[in-house]
Amino acid sequence: MGTLQRLIDLRANRIEDLDYWILGRIAEQCDLPTRARYYYAKVEPDQEPGSTYQLAQHRIAILDQRADSSGAPTSDSDSPAK
Repeated sequence: MGTLQRLIDLRANRIEDLDYWILGRIAEQCDLPTRARYYYAKVEPDQEPGSTYQLAQHRIAILDQRADSSGAPTSDSDSPAK
């Protein structure tokens, strides 16, 4: 977690779209799909092909498909902190 805090500090506490994308990928790797979806959803809309937004929407679709196929509800421990 210290690495993530340093990232935020370096950005003067301003998180950009790419940062949300990275946080989403980290959450996926930690098997936290609800948190990953939360971060991906924070990426600002941009319709340019290959934009961070388009990539985030693709990851959200994959997460939704996995949730639908597993039928398992997400855990409360996976919910992002408010």
